[in-house]
Amino acid sequence: MSPDERNRKQAYAVLAHVSWFRYAHLAALKPVLGEPEDIINSAPQKIRKLDILGEALRKELALAVENLDGSKLIADNEKKGIHIVTIEDESYPSRLREIDNPPLVLFCKGDTSLMDKFSIAIVGSRKASRYGLAQSEKIAANLAELGIVIVSGMALGIDGAAHRGALGIRGKTIAVLGSGVDIIYPGEHKEIYGRIINEGLVVSEYSPGSEPKAQHFPERNRIISALSHAVIVAEAPRKSGALITARIAVDQGREVFAVPGLVTSPGSRGCHYIIKCGQAGLIENADDVLTALGISKQSLLYGEAASMQQMSIGLEDEKGDLKGDDADAIERKKSGYTPLGLESCEKQVLEHISYEGTHINELARMTNLSIAELSALLTMLEVKGYIATDSGGYYQRL
Repeated sequence: MSPDERNRKQAYAVLAHVSWFRYAHLAALKPVLGEPEDIINSAPQKIRKLDILGEALRKELALAVENLDGSKLIADNEKKGIHIVTIEDESYPSRLREIDNPPLVLFCKGDTSLMDKFSIAIVGSRKASRYGLAQSEKIAANLAELGIVIVSGMALGIDGAAHRGALGIRGKTIAVLGSGVDIIYPGEHKEIYGRIINEGLVVSEYSPGSEPKAQHFPERNRIISALSHAVIVAEAPRKSGALITARIAVDQGREVFAVPGLVTSPGSRGCHYIIKCGQAGLIENADDVLTALGISKQSLLYGEAASMQQMSIGLEDEKGDLKGDDADAIERKKSGYTPLGLESCEKQVLEHISYEGTHINELARMTNLSIAELSALLTMLEVKGYIATDSGGYYQRL
C-alpha cells in the first residue's frame, strides 16, 4: 500500500466513526474541503462553521477530526481481526457500489472475498413459526450446497434459520449487522456468530463498538439486498422489516421471491401480499429459485458461474453428460435430496403425513407401526425440521 493509499484509508476510518456521515455528505464536502484526507486535516473551527451540514453532524465531525487517529483506528481493528474495506478498495463489492448512498466503509470479520460471489438473501420474521423456520433452513441449505452464498441479518427467527441452514452443510454465509461487527446481537446467536466469522463473513457499516439501534436495521437492509442477486422472504407478517428489504430489493433491480404459507396464518400475510402485488415470485423450494433465475445446477456444481451474467444456462442443460460425483450430486438434487437426510423408515412415515395434518392413529394404521415405534420416528422427523406437532395427536408436514 502506497503512502497516499494509506492516508486515504486512515481518513475513511475516521469518517466511518462519525454517526450518520454518509456518501452524500462526502460528495457535498468535496468541493469545499477536498478529498477524505483533506477533510480530516481541516481545522475543526472551519468544519463547525460549514452550513452545508446539519449542526449535530458538524459538531461530531469536528470532534472526530480533533480526537481520532486513523492509523490507530486501523491498527486497533486489525488486532481484533476486523478488516476495513473502503468504497475505493478493489475488495469493495461492485454490486454495493452501484446503489444509492452506498456505505463509505465496511467493517468485516471473516472472508471478505464472499462479498463478490453469487449470493441470495433469505429474510423474514423474527417471530417465525416452525414452518417458516424449517422452510428457511431447508432452502438455505439446498442453495448453499450448490455454492451459493446465503446472506441474512443474523436476527432471531428466519435470519438465524437461514444462517444455520448454510452452516449445517458447511456452506458459506454472510451476516449483515445493525451493530458493530464486534457486537453479538442478539446474544442468543453467539454460537452462530462464532461460526460465521470462522466459516463465512460478518459485515457492518457501523464502526466497532456501535450498539444496535432501531434506525440501523432499515439501513442495513439495503446492504443485505445489494450484496445479493436475489432476495427470498421466507415468512413475514404484513408489517415487517423483511418487506422493507423486499421493497428495497425491487428498487435495486433484484429478483424477489416469497414462500407462501397457510392463508389463515398472520405470519405469512406479508409474503402473500408481495406475491399478489407482483413484487415477488412464488417459490416452494430452492429449485423454484434456480428455475426463475435461469440458473443451471450444472454450472453451479462445476463452479463455472461467478456472476448472474455467467449463469445464463437454462435448467434444461442439466441433461448433458456428467460423470462421477457431479452426476451423483445432480441426481440427488433431482430426487428432492436435502442435506438434512432421512432414514428409509423416516421417509416411509413422512410420505403419509399431509400438510394439513395427520393423526398418529391414522399413521399407525397406514404404516403398520406400533405407537411407540411411530412416536420415536415422528420425534426424529420433527427434530430434522420436516414436521411439526399439532394439537390432539396430529402431525403436520412442513
